[in-house]
Amino acid sequence: MEKKYQKQRATGAAVLAAVVVIFTFVGAKMTFNRMYRQVEDVFYNGEQGDGIGVAADLSDRADFAMQLTQVAGRYLNQTGGVTAEVAGARQSLLDAKNISDKYKADKALEDAMQRLYDELGQQALSDADARLRRTIYAGFTDRGDTSSHDGYNLAAQQYNQKLMGFPAAVLAGVTGAQRAELFR
Repeated sequence: MEKKYQKQRATGAAVLAAVVVIFTFVGAKMTFNRMYRQVEDVFYNGEQGDGIGVAADLSDRADFAMQLTQVAGRYLNQTGGVTAEVAGARQSLLDAKNISDKYKADKALEDAMQRLYDELGQQALSDADARLRRTIYAGFTDRGDTSSHDGYNLAAQQYNQKLMGFPAAVLAGVTGAQRAELFR
C-alpha cells in the first residue's frame, strides 16, 4: 500500500512540475509579447502616447515630399527624373511594413528629396515657389531631426537588453520572443 502512495505522489509531483514549467513558459511568452508591444507603441504613438512618435514624423516627411513634388511639377517633368524618384521613394515609405524597412525607405526618400531640392534650386522659380521650396524642405529635414532624437531606439535597446539577461535569454529562446528592430 505504501508503494502505491509513493507512486501516486511521484506522479502528482511530476504533473505539478510539468504544469509549473508550462505556465512559466506561457507566462514568459505573454510578458515578452506585452513588452514588445509597449516598445512598438513608442514608435507609433510616442513616448507619452500622444501620437508624436517616429511614425508621425515619417508621415509628415511623406507629406512634405508630396508638396515638394507639386512645386516641382510646375518646373520639371513629373514622369521621369528626380521628381518621379521622390514620388517612388515616398510610396515605398508609405508601403513599408516593418521598422527597418521604414528606415531604409526614409533614407531613400531623404536622398531623393535632397536631389530634388538641389535641382529645383537650379530653376528660375517664382518668388512664392522659391519660398515654398525652402519652407517645405526645412519642414522635411526638421521632421528627420525630430525622429532621430525620438526615444524609440532607447526603448528598443532596453527591451533587447532585457531579453539577453538571465533567465530571460533562456525563456526568450524557448518561447521565440521577438527582438525589437532599431530605427537606424
